[in-house]
Amino acid sequence: INFGAILWYAFLGTFISAMVVSLLIYLVGAIGLTYQLSLIESFSFGALISATDPVSVLVIFKEMKADRHLYAMVFGESIFNDAV
Repeated sequence: INFGAILWYAFLGTFISAMVVSLLIYLVGAIGLTYQLSLIESFSFGALISATDPVSVLVIFKEMKADRHLYAMVFGESIFNDAV
């Protein structure tokens, strides 16, 4: 198992997702399409929503008999993602 890749996906992936979601939420509010959140509120929401749990993906992988290395990467990423 590639421990470095798992950490890369878990931490950097969560960080990028949090930044993108936060900025989009802030900008959508700033142009008046929805309730405007402050920048801190937007980043709080982005951080909360970005830590996803891929349990359904793991179930599908098991049913499809996906490659065990792919399954291990997603499983490992989900464990570290929960910790982030």
